[in-house]
Amino acid sequence: MKENKKLMIDNKNQLFGINSKSEILKKMREILGNAVHNVTITVLDISDLQDLHLYEVRSSVNIKIMCNIDPSLEEDAELLEELESLDNITIRLYEDRDRFLIDRDGEEFGWKNLEEKEMNNKAS
Repeated sequence: MKENKKLMIDNKNQLFGINSKSEILKKMREILGNAVHNVTITVLDISDLQDLHLYEVRSSVNIKIMCNIDPSLEEDAELLEELESLDNITIRLYEDRDRFLIDRDGEEFGWKNLEEKEMNNKAS
């Protein structure tokens, strides 16, 4: 008799119920600290990456980042250059500025979509 097996993935949204940007980034940093192979991150702006302490992540962890970058701002340009110098980090422009997301090794994830009112508050 053939046994039916169902693959059950019990991933819970680790950012659910968190409303402050600092708490979201803190939780993302905690998840990031457990990374072994691959991490995908989406933040509003490249400056948010400073709160994630990416330099503390093992160099063997492949980090893919999507965020808004304003190359006309000197701070954004410098941070982009600094992060791109690391072999394990890839950065892609994501202009929407509407979510925080982290996926760690396909085992743990979190996301927070921002509503229009929240996005207007974050833009300033």
